[in-house]
Amino acid sequence: MRAWVLSLAAAMALVSCSDPVEDAERELKIVQSSFPSKGEICAAKRKLAAAYLQDQRPPLDYAMKKADADNACLSAQLDPYPGIQPDNMM
Repeated sequence: MRAWVLSLAAAMALVSCSDPVEDAERELKIVQSSFPSKGEICAAKRKLAAAYLQDQRPPLDYAMKKADADNACLSAQLDPYPGIQPDNMM
């Protein structure tokens, strides 16, 4: 299911090459609605931050998107499998 959703998102990005930020935001929404892992959210948010940089958006806007992506990626590193706890913590 996830592969299909990500393939659809990639195809949509190729078809609508209008605005990289809009494309990345649309892809992030698709990823977030497909029960993603924290790593998938991290990747989508990094792509959005890169689109802000590529599109030469205001530096503060880019910095905020990059900080959001960094936070999501740190969360993915610390707890890649949310909801799964070691036996001794249940």
